[in-house]
Amino acid sequence: MSKQQKHIDEVIMLRILENRSTKREEDLFEEWLKESKEHEELYRQFRKTAELTLWSTTSAEKSWEAITRKAKSGEPVPSYIELPSANTTRLWGISQKMLRVAAAVVFLIGASFLLMHILSQPEQLIISGNNYGPDTPYVLPDGSQVFLNNDAELTIMENFGDTNRRLSLKGEAFFEVERNEDLPFVVGVQNTTVSVLGTSFNVFSDSLKEVKVSVVTGIVEFFAEDTTAKVRLQKGEEGQYRPQLGAVTKAPIDNPNFLSWKTGVFTFDHTPVQEALQQLAAYYNQPMVYEHDTNRPAPELTTTFDQPSLEAVLDEIQLLLNASTTIRNDTIIFTPRH
Repeated sequence: MSKQQKHIDEVIMLRILENRSTKREEDLFEEWLKESKEHEELYRQFRKTAELTLWSTTSAEKSWEAITRKAKSGEPVPSYIELPSANTTRLWGISQKMLRVAAAVVFLIGASFLLMHILSQPEQLIISGNNYGPDTPYVLPDGSQVFLNNDAELTIMENFGDTNRRLSLKGEAFFEVERNEDLPFVVGVQNTTVSVLGTSFNVFSDSLKEVKVSVVTGIVEFFAEDTTAKVRLQKGEEGQYRPQLGAVTKAPIDNPNFLSWKTGVFTFDHTPVQEALQQLAAYYNQPMVYEHDTNRPAPELTTTFDQPSLEAVLDEIQLLLNASTTIRNDTIIFTPRH
């Protein structure tokens, strides 16, 4: 076992003794413990020493501050201190001075391990949609491609493509996944999970923690942590999770423009004008509304846009709806001409 791995194991031992360990840390610790009798003995002495030792919170904080100052200034910090033997030690035979010395030693051990733990945290790569246009994919190590909408954030877990294909997503993204039956492609979104082997699909999530998964090709499994139900989605289907309902539902895709944020293509077929304007407003990041006499029904919009400029969209809508536009509080207002 390498020196770095030894430190990681001892940090896990500290967290386990304090009941602060994660399931992954507990699994790693159990695996490490079974490797040799030496590990079992090391843990036994480590635990006994920790249980016999007490130190004041104030002294610990001061010592920790001194260690962090050294680390920041580049001064050497002990990377490892040998654990004292606990074979013949009895609590009632230890003087206060011995307790203070033991406390200092164990604290330095813990501080050293914590520093090493910070330096050896699992690497995660975070990709921002603001650094990539919706038409520019980010290529993952396994060859899969991800298109990120503006303000989306993708976190790629350590060892992606080698031992796992796990990601987490905030916002909206379109995935084109390379097939690998040995390593499922798993995306965590809010408190839901999307799992596939190889397919293409769109994932949308918002601040209300609602999640929608729309499948373009292949098969996708979609489920939420607070439900036992799991839906299996195929091409042309979408799954939706609403936390207020606590359920995952499945239905045919009803919005032909669910990929417009990526393609820039909009198709409206007798679409209520407010719904159409809402979709266009999200794409152009420009609020738009239609104001009319509520005693009359709002008009519908039937047209197609293919990556037009905002000016071209406004001209087209004014012509189709016989409307004029004004700007109020940075919002484009459409009103019918009389």
